[in-house]
Amino acid sequence: MKSRVIFLGVVVSLAAGCASTSQTPAAPQQRVEGATSEDMMYEVVVRPLSLLSTIGGSAMYVVTLPFSMASGSAQEAKRQLVDKPSEATFGRRMGDFQRLKEIKDRP
Repeated sequence: MKSRVIFLGVVVSLAAGCASTSQTPAAPQQRVEGATSEDMMYEVVVRPLSLLSTIGGSAMYVVTLPFSMASGSAQEAKRQLVDKPSEATFGRRMGDFQRLKEIKDRP
């Protein structure tokens, strides 16, 4: 009985996953003006570091959440520890270091 439930769960998950994928091709990425191959090499270092800061910031946010809620600064802590690193990792195009600087300098 347990194996049937697991099998049914796998089948439903696969069916839902296949049904939700789009059959249209993704729009081509636009090139970032002024991006060079050297910028792409820096991206190999910067993107993983941004991902690590997203993970570390999220962990710090969870640990400090009781204290930041008590002081009324939970939204500011979330913005600094989670939102900014997440946007730097997932919200900018490859080689767009100007956008990275804008994210960092934003209050």
